[in-house]
Amino acid sequence: MPISLENTSNIRVTYNTGSNYIIETVKSDLYVKDTVGTISNLFAEPIINPSITPVTTGNHKTLNLTFNRTKHIEYLIQQKTGVGGWRLVRSLPPTATRHFPTIDYLAGTATVGTAYNYTNYWTVPFGTFDEFVFTTFNTRYWLQTTKVQAIGTNYSGVARTIIKSSISSTSYTAIWYNRYNETDDPQIGLRNHGTAPFGNPDAGGDLILYKQNGLYDTGGAGIAIDGGLCVLVRNSASSTSITEPNKYTLAFPFRTVGDVNNNSNLILQGDYNVNVGHPTSSVLPTITNTSNTLIPLPNTNTSNISVRYHLLNPIKTTEGAQWTYSSNNPNVYHLGSVGIGTTSPEYSLDVRGFIYSSSGGYTSSALTKWSVLSDRRIKENIVKASYEKCLQNVKNIELYNFNFKDNYVNTNDRHQLGFIAQEVQQIYPKAVEVSRMIMNLEEKIDDLLTLNTTQIDYTLYGSVKCLIQKLENIKIKMEQIKTVYNITT
Repeated sequence: MPISLENTSNIRVTYNTGSNYIIETVKSDLYVKDTVGTISNLFAEPIINPSITPVTTGNHKTLNLTFNRTKHIEYLIQQKTGVGGWRLVRSLPPTATRHFPTIDYLAGTATVGTAYNYTNYWTVPFGTFDEFVFTTFNTRYWLQTTKVQAIGTNYSGVARTIIKSSISSTSYTAIWYNRYNETDDPQIGLRNHGTAPFGNPDAGGDLILYKQNGLYDTGGAGIAIDGGLCVLVRNSASSTSITEPNKYTLAFPFRTVGDVNNNSNLILQGDYNVNVGHPTSSVLPTITNTSNTLIPLPNTNTSNISVRYHLLNPIKTTEGAQWTYSSNNPNVYHLGSVGIGTTSPEYSLDVRGFIYSSSGGYTSSALTKWSVLSDRRIKENIVKASYEKCLQNVKNIELYNFNFKDNYVNTNDRHQLGFIAQEVQQIYPKAVEVSRMIMNLEEKIDDLLTLNTTQIDYTLYGSVKCLIQKLENIKIKMEQIKTVYNITT
């Protein structure tokens, strides 16, 4: 992939497919355009509707699309009643052993519990309102009525008007109770109070949807029958409908490497519809693009969707370099394995060629050497090395103290101990290789000699083996002399 300087600010990149791109720098931004002039800003963020601010962590950004239970219920009630402006103001979990514990006769002036935490009872001030909806948590059973009908006056066993409910789309009446100083009241249900079978609305019975502080009796089946109980209010004079919550559209203008609920290395481009599903329903979280292609979400036991992404250089094939870069962060980051000289890397970093470092390297393990291929199955013409030759090579190679010249080696200590490559080359040519050093645009060394220290290490090993053999031979001769001359120690 040839890279050439186009002018003082641009770089031309020619892919081996014949495609050309020009990288332009404009202030702190990067732009890429192909040779026909199509321009792409590498840092164009995805467009999210409704708007969400991504969380930046290190070199990536994350969109946390969480299921909003409150808005979900408010929207469902809007759909069922046909009017908007509903606010969820009181909730009782299905595990409660008593009905709504706040004794305020639905005045709604206090704050109790942790608001919008649906594992416990809570209530918030109702504010200005003139209508109620009393509903089960999943809105299977519900009724809509006015504030005047519910608590406008005290009454006992009197028919009150219901605007509509889960059992009737038209107005009707039901007998309720709202007696003075009666701590169990108001008692508000789908049908006349106590209609049998009490607590079984599907069979024509009454179901209590609101009762104050009463024990969990037969009529209290409403607490657990559909996930708990809720109270919603609205001001009909100033109500505003809401759009369907928990649904988002994401538009990625350019190829972007992404991670959706830990399903990593996805390439996202174009428009996507996101549905953050209800965690207790059969509607699981989904993401589809405009061609209705589903992005798999492995964590189907969650109601939330997390989209982590890195902006990419727009390229023609997904096999290209999928890197990220930010003008606010000079780090370059990649999610998967990196291949240099290969499009199918088998390791975290797979280099088919030489690696150059001006400063050495670090490892967090105890290893001090690279691993090299050594399996007998990949070798042939195997003969034992000459340990004597190894010893001679080590004997003939001198070790020096020296100083590196300025600007050639990146080190804080230019005084070093080592070999001279030209001398090693005369004694052991295999240990010397030729490379190139580029100092700057005007100075370079095309035939710089480098040492293959692995070959020298093997030679040192052979030298030690040779010395061991010589030492063992000396021991044998010493024993022979002792025997001949009857020398005892």
